[in-house]
Amino acid sequence: MDLTIQQGTDFVMGISINGASGAFSLTGCSLAGQIRADHGEPLLASFVCTTSGTSAGYATISLPNSVTSVLPSVGPLAYDLLLIRSDANQLRLLEGAIIIDPSITYSATP
Repeated sequence: MDLTIQQGTDFVMGISINGASGAFSLTGCSLAGQIRADHGEPLLASFVCTTSGTSAGYATISLPNSVTSVLPSVGPLAYDLLLIRSDANQLRLLEGAIIIDPSITYSATP
């Protein structure tokens, strides 16, 4: 799934994780997501990953504006999001390209 992130703004995205019988329990699980220019390139940013209502299968990924403001807007970036189960098995939930929508206003002060 490709994403567009507006440069210099807070990015937050909710994710519902479902299994064959409904919401996937995230009890004992963690999430990890990273952004790079391409596979094998240096790390540009890591998503802040949180789960809420672990039995409801709902999580959020986010990046603060201090991070999105320094992401390069030239060319698409690559990302993925992993679900790490308590038994250390990993499942890739999402992957794709990120387009950074450049900001015109860099600092909004009243």
